[in-house]
Amino acid sequence: MSTPAMRRHAKSNHHGSSVLLRQCGSKRKKILRYLKEVSGKPLQQKDVENMIAEMRRETYISSDDNVRVSELLQNFGEGPGNAVRIFRDPATSLTSCITFQTAHMRRMARKFPDALCIDATHETNLNRYRLFSFMVTDKFGSGAFVQHALIDEETKFLLRSLLDLEMRAG
Repeated sequence: MSTPAMRRHAKSNHHGSSVLLRQCGSKRKKILRYLKEVSGKPLQQKDVENMIAEMRRETYISSDDNVRVSELLQNFGEGPGNAVRIFRDPATSLTSCITFQTAHMRRMARKFPDALCIDATHETNLNRYRLFSFMVTDKFGSGAFVQHALIDEETKFLLRSLLDLEMRAG
């Protein structure tokens, strides 16, 4: 008989090994196989998924999504050549737009400054943010993204600011 409590106890004995396996990029099936071999308990795939979700929650520094996003963007922006820009309304302190570029995206924008395409999604997520992806193409039609922007509201000022930023980056 396999109860969740028994399976939870088997996982807790080998939690450190599981964390290491996950950090090394092991797939869920391999982690499940390892835990079954080591513990001898009848574990299920759902147990491994729950354990990974729990490990992910343990890594959160803050329980507030806004704080976590800010920390994530700050860490991303500190990477070599990466850029993050946040448009925030000073009166309301609400964020209206977040743009981000990797170092590779910035190099591609400099390499092909004239061939700019813009792809926009419309209300494809729960928060109804719009994703604008700026892309350049070479003479063979191959494209590469050069900037992504999450936008709350499409205002003329904001879209013009995004295009100005993109032109200056290239």
